[in-house]
Amino acid sequence: MAEKKVGVKTAGWFAEKIFSGERKVLLLVVLAALPAALPFLTGNYVFNGEFHSVSLRSFELNTCLKDGILFPRWSPDLFAGKGAPLFNFYAPFAYYLVQLPVLLGQGLASSVHLIYALSILVSALGAFFFARKFASTKGAFLASVFYAYFPYHLTDVFVRGVFSESVAYAIMPFAAFFLLEALDGRRLAAAAVALALLVLAHSPLSLLFAVVFIPYVCAKAVLEGKKKVFVVSVLLGLGLSAVFWVPALAERDYVSLERTDLGFTSFMQLQDFTSIPPVPSQLTHDAWNGVVATAKFIEINGFSVSQDRKSVQTGLFYMLAVLAGLIFALFFSRRTLLLEALLVLALLFFVTSFSLPFWPEFLKNVQFSWRLLPLIALFSSALIASLMEKRGWKPVILSCIALAVFSIALILPFEYFHLPNSYYDSTVTADSIRLLNNDFSYKNEYAPAGANWSEILTGPFVENGFASASQSCYETSVSISATAKSWVVLNLFYYPNWVLEVDGTQRPLQENELGMVMFQVDAGKHDARVHFEETPVEKASWAISIAALLLVLALAFWTEKAKEFFERASGKRNALG
Repeated sequence: MAEKKVGVKTAGWFAEKIFSGERKVLLLVVLAALPAALPFLTGNYVFNGEFHSVSLRSFELNTCLKDGILFPRWSPDLFAGKGAPLFNFYAPFAYYLVQLPVLLGQGLASSVHLIYALSILVSALGAFFFARKFASTKGAFLASVFYAYFPYHLTDVFVRGVFSESVAYAIMPFAAFFLLEALDGRRLAAAAVALALLVLAHSPLSLLFAVVFIPYVCAKAVLEGKKKVFVVSVLLGLGLSAVFWVPALAERDYVSLERTDLGFTSFMQLQDFTSIPPVPSQLTHDAWNGVVATAKFIEINGFSVSQDRKSVQTGLFYMLAVLAGLIFALFFSRRTLLLEALLVLALLFFVTSFSLPFWPEFLKNVQFSWRLLPLIALFSSALIASLMEKRGWKPVILSCIALAVFSIALILPFEYFHLPNSYYDSTVTADSIRLLNNDFSYKNEYAPAGANWSEILTGPFVENGFASASQSCYETSVSISATAKSWVVLNLFYYPNWVLEVDGTQRPLQENELGMVMFQVDAGKHDARVHFEETPVEKASWAISIAALLLVLALAFWTEKAKEFFERASGKRNALG
């Protein structure tokens, strides 16, 4: 018995020594999450649901950045060269991250893999900082493992392969942490930047975060008697990201987003909460996102791959952990976590079909109720961190191991292409994108309204004559030789941003029955130019974002003065009230 006690004491002392100091714990947080990221660092391509589209979208963004366009709203190679306003509506931040390793000489596939890996590690760090608002280092360490290995997260990464949502999942706990800091009058600029990055990373998740977390912080401000200075961060965050979300909302009618209206019927079932991940050899699921495009891409590039998979949403062990956190928060935490526990219960209700009558219409744009699972993971991590507050390091470490082991089947990738990333990079070209004749989305919803991509022109069509054309991201130049007055049709989708100049004079632009650009010229030789100009709404969104950026910089450099100003303003409003 004495030997056993000595062994336990020694193990406890050893754990305390290893985990003492917050910086050391941060390193251990990264190391604990590393096994989930390792498959992306092997140098061979990891197959997942959107494997074909992430590198291709990154290529399109890279093409336009090379043309000197900072925020490209038009992607020229989509729909067989007719183009589409992809990044005007599809949150682009994750794809900007890919450009950083590309600038350092990495290939697109390797760069995408690196960002996937970093998103997993960063998600663990973010959860740690968020959980530290509720618990000590021990509890926050467990929360970081819970959040990083949460089955929905790993399903996102390794099954569905939703790149943007994976990056947003990593940003969200930082946005939550900094907003709670802003509630105390600290890090107002950081909160604004984190919220803006979340909006720029993934529209559905950022919308759900705003609807849930901002009222939550307001409630905490009221309950704790704190001033609502954090509202400044929220407004500045929305201002910083206005360059994206303002046109995305105002110009929805320019594209075919109605194609994504599949009916708000996708809710979680009991088996989604109680499932156990199967062994890797059995873990299969149809890569539902872009199946047709995926199959065509595989066929074009000679890959062979099975597309029969299974998706795990939460899992039994994680739900038991959530339940334990709820019981602790509701009955043993002296109501210090009552608000967080009630939120988790409400969110769990809203992922079930019983909640359908209570979903507001505008929130149904997120498509699936289970997109609330990241928020469930976030708030549950706070409960679980507090639950382990008074435990020693040994049960915390054992719990971390159990969480990781439960999700191990999701960590192991289902298939590798037994080829290096460099081979895959050789297949990502403008020509391969044009061969796909789509926009990499589920229903080609980013096609301009009224567009039909069934017909492809190999060059400009001139009714009486001939023409040649050259194309860049934002411009198509055409040399025309017409023997009589003629209609000219370009292999380019009509869009309100296009402006036509013929021989230096602006002319009206029309679209044919397939939605392609057409215009009329007289007999003779002509030089025509169709170029992309920002709409008044887009220009206004730039002005808002630039103004917000200047305010954020001022807030960052003069934090104390800004805090005093906002507190005085808040005090005056209260006095008037």
